[in-house]
Amino acid sequence: MADMTDHIPQFVREEARRRFIEAQERTLTDAEKADLDAWLSADAMHRSAYASAQEVWTDIAQLNDLADLSSLRNEPSLMERLSAGARGLASMLVAAGRPGALAAALAVAAIVATPFVTDIFSTGSDEYLTDIAEIREIRLEDGSAVTLGAKSLITVSFDGGERRVTLDRGEAFFSVAEDAGRPFIVTAGDTLVRVVGTKFDVSRQPEKVRVSVLEGVVEVIKPDDDSQGPQPPDARVLTAGERVSSFEGGAIAPTEEVSPAFPGAWREGRLIYEDATLAEVVSDVNRYSPIPVAFAAEDLKALRVTAAFRTDQADRLADSLTAILPVTVD
Repeated sequence: MADMTDHIPQFVREEARRRFIEAQERTLTDAEKADLDAWLSADAMHRSAYASAQEVWTDIAQLNDLADLSSLRNEPSLMERLSAGARGLASMLVAAGRPGALAAALAVAAIVATPFVTDIFSTGSDEYLTDIAEIREIRLEDGSAVTLGAKSLITVSFDGGERRVTLDRGEAFFSVAEDAGRPFIVTAGDTLVRVVGTKFDVSRQPEKVRVSVLEGVVEVIKPDDDSQGPQPPDARVLTAGERVSSFEGGAIAPTEEVSPAFPGAWREGRLIYEDATLAEVVSDVNRYSPIPVAFAAEDLKALRVTAAFRTDQADRLADSLTAILPVTVD
């Protein structure tokens, strides 16, 4: 049976965990209590996510005798709750730097939910993926961080000479730790993104790769098969507030300026489009909505869209398109 909280966006679950952990560690002020009450009252999903965090915390608190933890393997229902919940709660504790509370969560995660360690830290060569509407935080062994968007897949492979990540599908936001001796390279299709230390977003669409820079400097490269030099024939150097689209099997488009709010806005539950193609919008919708959208005619993909909506409302976007575009939705 599916978890009743499966439909709740990852950013809501993380906020619920953060708020719950804060309430356990100290006495909230009156203003903070009022803020928590307002947040819980604002949406049923908030209350459900908060209750889920509370349930996981209670499960962990009851597991004081570590010698008996191995018996949990024979309790499928508890394992199912902890394999998802304990990892998520422990992830929040790591980010918040709360080692005391983390000890219990780690004890559970290490025995019951072995994948927890690779949920947070990556070493060597690892593969990470997300489901529809899921957002995942990954901490790499060099101190870099990757926020993996919904229905996305990356492969991480580090060695002494370079740090390499392959984006096989979806979208990822990178916060790269500076290391002049080991460049950080993201491969998406036939496009390479090379940096030393910066923050940027890479989105792999069906026919192109889009790179947007929030901080620092990024080089987007379309290498020739025979190119071995440091300056491939087709390359762009981007700085903060710039983006490019690199077309699969084609060239890199001219550099565009973007608002600072654009790169990685989906991490906060917002999808923002400015003169984007309808194909690009639908590609994102299909990563956040359990109800896929398909085109009845190929020429519809080229229609242009300027819009903004929340990721937890992605399943309603198709209906709203009829108000701004000459389309019908069946």
